[in-house]
Amino acid sequence: MLKNIRQELFCLAIFKGMTQTDAAIKAGYSKPRARCTGYRLATYGHITARILELGEEIKTDAIMPVKERKERLSQLAREDVRQPLTCKEVVLSVAELNKMDHIYTQPVTEQKVIVQTSIFILPSGERLTARQLKEGVDETTLVE
Repeated sequence: MLKNIRQELFCLAIFKGMTQTDAAIKAGYSKPRARCTGYRLATYGHITARILELGEEIKTDAIMPVKERKERLSQLAREDVRQPLTCKEVVLSVAELNKMDHIYTQPVTEQKVIVQTSIFILPSGERLTARQLKEGVDETTLVE
């Protein structure tokens, strides 16, 4: 436990899933400065150490470590269990493993691309891009 009670309350709030701003307010810091205070507190080594310590305190033998969870989900996905599984349960198991291995990526969002080019109008009225001019133009079209 930290000596500063507000910092301890901040750590507990962060550990429970609050944002830095909300945790600062919950801990009793000034609302107008809560965003800055929350950010500042989160950069302190003793604060981050306390939050990690809180995480260690809840670990028990009842909680499966990551390796064991992956092995169990793999067994379920392979139907290597004593009780029959539905197709949905097997698919969900595979989906969980994929999430754990970060196989699912963020969907590609539509992006707007702005392309700027110059159009040259020849005396004949023909329109050419800079690229077309670079590639070569029949010189007779340039004469008036």
